[in-house]
Amino acid sequence: MGLDERPIMITNPDDADPGASVAVAKSRLRSKLLAVRAQRSLEERTAAGRAIAEHARDRLCADGATQTTSADGATQTTSADGATQTTSADGATENTSADGAIENTAAGGGGTIAAYLSVGSEPPTEPLLLALAEAGKRLIVPVLTDGGELDWAAYQPGDPVRDGPRRTIHPHGPLLGVDALTLAEAIVVPALAVDRRGRRLGRGGGSYDRALARLTAVRDRPVFAVVFDNELLDEVPTEAHDRPVDGVLTPSGVAFLGGNPAS
Repeated sequence: MGLDERPIMITNPDDADPGASVAVAKSRLRSKLLAVRAQRSLEERTAAGRAIAEHARDRLCADGATQTTSADGATQTTSADGATQTTSADGATENTSADGAIENTAAGGGGTIAAYLSVGSEPPTEPLLLALAEAGKRLIVPVLTDGGELDWAAYQPGDPVRDGPRRTIHPHGPLLGVDALTLAEAIVVPALAVDRRGRRLGRGGGSYDRALARLTAVRDRPVFAVVFDNELLDEVPTEAHDRPVDGVLTPSGVAFLGGNPAS
């Protein structure tokens, strides 16, 4: 039986002890999930990362956009409806609609996807980041601060990175601010597990829950969690502060949760 065919047995806050708190149930589930992840070989993780990238590229880059790059480093992305976005080398953008109207924005807006740099036994995200960059998407990734909040920085595959708090890594570039996440058209986040109602189990620090809470003040945009196939569970224990996701990116494909169809 392969790792992705092995069910994760702890799926209910009352699983092992009817009196156990949700926090204890989450801790137990994290330990079990991490133990299963630790058994995966490098080859298995690499194959999973490539499969996730292939499926997610089709979903996240389904707008038919094309990109050209000029000699000075500026990029111009043209969508299927004729609208264009020109991004200068310093990250400033100029959006031009099909009717010629121009809107200037600072380092963000359409075409931006927030993702993250995977570490350790997580499903590798570098293939996904490369696929998104090649499709003309602007990438921002989190920078974990000493206070446990997520700031953001621009990233291109191959950029140098450095170690951050809690075994994270992040780019060397300038910080964009904690609200930069609100400029993304889609968000890709890590998770240890997600259930079929979109409830996400993270590492326990709360950084992503606090970051995703900032999206309530802006327009809706999809949030996807990256997990291995057997980490999509029937139920995940949650608390009031836990923020849900809209779908999952797995080696088997993209699944929207809560009754939304995958494609």
